[in-house]
Amino acid sequence: MKRLPLLLVTVLLVVFPLWGANSKLLAPGLYQVTSLKGGNVLFYVGSSGVAVVDSGTAPAEGKTVVDEIRSVTDKPILYLFLTHGHPDHVQGACAFPEGTMVVGSQGLDKALLAMEKARQALPARIREQRETVERLRKENAQGILAEEKRLQDLLEEEKEYGQSPIPLPELLVEGRITLSLGDRNVEFLSASPSHTSDSGVVLFPSINALHTGDLVFSGIYPYFDFEGGCDSAGWIAQLKKLQAWSPRLVIPGHGDLGGAEILQAQATLLEELRREVLSARERGLSREEAIKSIRTLPSDKGLRWPETLPRAVDAVYREMDRKTTAP
Repeated sequence: MKRLPLLLVTVLLVVFPLWGANSKLLAPGLYQVTSLKGGNVLFYVGSSGVAVVDSGTAPAEGKTVVDEIRSVTDKPILYLFLTHGHPDHVQGACAFPEGTMVVGSQGLDKALLAMEKARQALPARIREQRETVERLRKENAQGILAEEKRLQDLLEEEKEYGQSPIPLPELLVEGRITLSLGDRNVEFLSASPSHTSDSGVVLFPSINALHTGDLVFSGIYPYFDFEGGCDSAGWIAQLKKLQAWSPRLVIPGHGDLGGAEILQAQATLLEELRREVLSARERGLSREEAIKSIRTLPSDKGLRWPETLPRAVDAVYREMDRKTTAP
C-alpha cells in the first residue's frame, strides 16, 4: 500500500484536524459532534464558513456544538439546517450566534411556533403542579409519587427548552436548494411527507455524504409522530429517492452511520410494518387489537427501542384510516 508523503499528511491534519474535544472527522471538512445525548449533529467547514445540521436536544447542547466548531475553526457559522421540528433536533438552536441563517422545510416554522407556545406555558404549568404536590403532601394523600414525577418531568422539560425562543427559519425550502460555503456546496432537500410533514435532508455533494434527519433510525426502531404528519407510505417513497443517489456515507438522524444499505434497511422495515398493519385491518382487527397482535417484525432482530413499536403500529393504522376516509 502506497504511503502518503509525511508533508502531505501534516498539511491535511492542519487543514482538517481529526477531531476536536467532542467531535471526529468523517470526511474532508465534515465533522460529527460526538458528546451529545440526542441525534447525530454534523458541521461542515468550507473556505468561507460553516454549515451545521441539527442543534442538539437543549440550549446546553447547542452551546456544546458551537464550542466544538470553535475548537476546529474560527470561520463564521453561516447556516443551521434543521431537519425537522422535533425538540431533540431543534432546541439547541437558540445557542447559535446571531447571523446564522436557519434553514428548514416548509412547515418547520409552524412546528417551532407551537413549541414556543408550549415553552411560554411551562411556568404556569409548573406553578400549578407545585401547588398540587404541596397540597397532596399536606393531606398525606395517595398518588403523591406520581404527581412528584410529573413535576420533575416539567422541570426537566423547562431545562431542555431553556429561557430563549428557538429562532424561526429565515429560509423555508420546498424542493431543493444549493448553498455555498466558498469552495464547497451544501444542498438541502425537502423530504415530506415522511417522518414528519416538515422533514428535510442535507446532501454534501463533493464527498457524497447524506444526513437523513429522522428518515433513518439506524439499528433502532423508528419513532412515529402521527400528530406531526408522519406518513409511512411517503416515508418509503422518500427513502427510495435517496437510495437512487447511492451515497457513500449516510448519517442517520439517530444511530450508527453507514452507507446506502441503511437506507434500504429502513425502507424494508417500514414496508414490513405496513404489511403487518394492513393484514391486521383485513382480518378485521381494531387499532387496539392490532397494537396488541403485532409484537415484532421480520427484519427487526437486534433493533434497539422495541418499546416504540406499538406507537408505530398505532400511527400506521391511523394513517390508513385517514387515507381511507379522505375525500
